Amino acid sequence: KLKNEVKAFEYLAYHAELVKYYADIYIDRFNKNEEGVKEKVKVFSKMCEDLREATDTVLDDNFLKGDVYNNLIGWRKTI
Repeated sequence: KLKNEVKAFEYLAYHAELVKYYADIYIDRFNKNEEGVKEKVKVFSKMCEDLREATDTVLDDNFLKGDVYNNLIGWRKTI
């Protein structure tokens, strides 16, 4: 049981880092800071790639990256 609890906290730590960066991307987007968005999307994508092996059973990094690309720099961009 302890091993599962430790793993859960590890996942929460990863989640906290990703959510912070995800939010920062949206903040730059809404402030029309396109260069900031591009830079942060690259870092976010790299973070997802780096975490893939550790989070492969609980995190769909392709979904996260797809959401960022589609909403912020892709076809659904409206602002």
